[in-house]
Amino acid sequence: MKQAKEQSELVRAEGLDDTKPLAPWVGPLLLAHLALTRDVRQHRLWRRRIESVRHSRAVARERDATKRRLLASPRVFRRIRRTGRIAATMGMVPALFWMSWLIPMYAVGHGFGWASALAYLLPVPFAFKLSRRLWESAALSGMRDLEVAPHRPLVALQRAFKRSIGAGFAFGFSLVFLQGLISWFMTPAPTLLAELAIDTLFGIGGGMVAAVTATAMAPLALQPPPQALPEPEPTPLLDAGT
Repeated sequence: MKQAKEQSELVRAEGLDDTKPLAPWVGPLLLAHLALTRDVRQHRLWRRRIESVRHSRAVARERDATKRRLLASPRVFRRIRRTGRIAATMGMVPALFWMSWLIPMYAVGHGFGWASALAYLLPVPFAFKLSRRLWESAALSGMRDLEVAPHRPLVALQRAFKRSIGAGFAFGFSLVFLQGLISWFMTPAPTLLAELAIDTLFGIGGGMVAAVTATAMAPLALQPPPQALPEPEPTPLLDAGT
């Protein structure tokens, strides 16, 4: 908790507010600045400050005492963030196969053109972000399980499988369901209720496929917390006569 308090104080000292959510356009603005100025040093500095804000907000938002203590460590925060990115990216693989069929079918097969068919890419950022956050939560929960009950690894593994299935299903369902809503503007069902029912069924199917795929990544949700770095040994003082 001391680390979290120091992190929050550092963030406020730099003039940043860790109590308000970051605007969604912060990331694109940073990339645009990097592309225009090629100032890598400034870009890295801003990235570190933004990560400090995210870390402080994550600790303040967590209610579980054990998770909060683990999350106070910057190394734990960096690990779960990395786990979320890796798992969400790997979960995109079956989605790419799905969209490699869906988009050409509407662009060429149904004759709507590529510009209209590319609208099916719009739900991807939302679904990816949802998947990443769920995987981050799963990774933190896995660390908590191993920290609280290290003698029960099978129970922790079962929970990791359940969390990975949940993260995969949420990604697949949200992606396919939202793409189904987009299809209403191209090949609509007779009624809105029928459209919602069809999109829900397709979303459930997509969620089940993604959930099965996510089980292969369950070990990512069961990683022990990184060990704390050893304290540096004090340097012995030289004698006054030397």
